[in-house]
Amino acid sequence: MADNRTQFALGITGWPRAAIDHLIALAEAIQAAADEEEMPEGTSEPMAEKAREIADMYNRGLDARLEAEGDGLIIWAEDHGCVGATADAIQDAMATFGIAEPVILEYADTCSRMRSGEFGGGAVVITATAQEWMNTSDWARQTARRLAAAIPASDAGGGTLSFSDIPCSNASEYGVCPSGADFEIDRAMAQRIVAIASFLPGMELWKAEAFDRHCFWKAPEDFAFADEDGEIRTEADTLCVSTTHFWFEAVPKHEESSMATAEMSIADLATHFGLAFPAVPEPIVVIVQKGLVESIHGPAGRAVVLDLDIEGVPPERLRPIRRGADGLLLASVSEMGIVPGGFAPEDIKPE
Repeated sequence: MADNRTQFALGITGWPRAAIDHLIALAEAIQAAADEEEMPEGTSEPMAEKAREIADMYNRGLDARLEAEGDGLIIWAEDHGCVGATADAIQDAMATFGIAEPVILEYADTCSRMRSGEFGGGAVVITATAQEWMNTSDWARQTARRLAAAIPASDAGGGTLSFSDIPCSNASEYGVCPSGADFEIDRAMAQRIVAIASFLPGMELWKAEAFDRHCFWKAPEDFAFADEDGEIRTEADTLCVSTTHFWFEAVPKHEESSMATAEMSIADLATHFGLAFPAVPEPIVVIVQKGLVESIHGPAGRAVVLDLDIEGVPPERLRPIRRGADGLLLASVSEMGIVPGGFAPEDIKPE
């Protein structure tokens, strides 16, 4: 018979002694609540209430040992530690005593027998107000879906790329998840995606969305709101583009949570259609004051000279970022070529 274990160990330093004592007392109270025993002597009612809340949440105690050592605390579990209860107890102590420095709790999932899928682990970063979790199994499954959806290197060229049965997810564990998604990308749409992705860095944006109904969302079996073609009826269908990937999102009718396809590589898409990516080189930042000529050297060492009054270079061709005091205009131009709304250095010919 296999014995699954969850093991962890961490040391906490820099906490006031009162916070350490609070955490140790709370851990003992949680264990008492889980074992349906009397609370330890001296346990305050607020702590007892918190202990019962955590014990009810996980139906167990921390199943870990806590030991004050010097000005710090050691917490460890050798067999079946409860990471969630431990994280909640740590967070309560941090909130009670206003501790700002995050605590990192890493754990390992192991097994007494060499069984596939029984080994892994994860981590949780704890603050007084939040917890951020990661798990190796979740990461591996998500990465596998993303790589499975990658555009193949073969069959490159023009025409149209067809994608079938792309893995999907839903923002809610209770929402409908498509059995797959189908869509096609032609050269014009690929150019649009590349252009959007290339434009984002200059505007200090991470993602852009556009209404788009290219995606066919395949309904799972026995789904009540599928149409006659087996597609999930949707609304708010969007194409999402980041600086490196694109994907589709939509909200099923009669639901609130959104569905999403796996993320697709824009670099692979650009390679297939022979498109330059990123399409816009890294911009040079320059400061221009009307009536004056300012100069700055770009990445390649060449001077860029700008003046808003130069004949043949109207101000509207300069892409403004923000306007400062005294009429100063912070703008950007490309060292290699024209950027959206801007102009290339070779276009500028001072009198």
